[in-house]
Amino acid sequence: MKFKISTIISLAAFIALAGQALAHDFWAEAKSPKANQQLTAVIGYGHNFPEGEEIKPEAFAARFTQPKVIGDKGELTLEPGQNNRFYLTADKLGPGNYVISTQTNPAFSTRTKSGWESKPKNEVTDSVKCSNYFRYGKEAIVLGSAKYNELAAKPLGHELEIVPQADPSKIKVGQPFPVKVLYKGQALRGEEVSAYIAGLVKNNAALFFQARTDPEGLVNIIPLKAGDWLAKVSVEEPYSDSKVCDVINHTATYTFRVNN
Repeated sequence: MKFKISTIISLAAFIALAGQALAHDFWAEAKSPKANQQLTAVIGYGHNFPEGEEIKPEAFAARFTQPKVIGDKGELTLEPGQNNRFYLTADKLGPGNYVISTQTNPAFSTRTKSGWESKPKNEVTDSVKCSNYFRYGKEAIVLGSAKYNELAAKPLGHELEIVPQADPSKIKVGQPFPVKVLYKGQALRGEEVSAYIAGLVKNNAALFFQARTDPEGLVNIIPLKAGDWLAKVSVEEPYSDSKVCDVINHTATYTFRVNN
């Protein structure tokens, strides 16, 4: 089967690229995580990472699901936060390894000659292209004095997934941060992973990093600036019934922090 990866830039380098930073990304994030406090797990959506946009209740019910937080001893109980994007762990978290994850419900989006419809193409007129979207987001953190125990490197089973291969609490500027990309549980070979840093979206441009995965699905992300980062990869393949839709699109993101 032939796959197509969304290309954001054409060089494995940091460059300014007009317009491409403004896609509606989807991500999971731990908000200012600290040991011995409740953890706030955030669903992010929009083109202004890491702030995100408001998700209206009716849209949330149709498209989004509550995030999950997994610790060294298993999945943790979450409580609603200030709105439908924020969730708190029921208990304060001690030092340890944790993974925050979330995903969307499948959704159709069809471009027509007069605009966009959130329907398959067999339910609209003048269809140009229909996509069936799936979105996945995750972040791994190490709190307090805990040592990295590779919980972060255990795949969650998402259809498309970015899996860190090193301690996510020790990412440094200019040093490689290895990740592995899995598609349907298998290494995704020779495809592109892009990343950008928060706060540098100005005049419809942003600083990006991009490189291809090796035969084992591995790639080294080399961040050249401290801050919050978002890495992503997208896979597109034909939809099973061309009368209903044209393509299936899977996009996975991984949020990480880079220290000086």
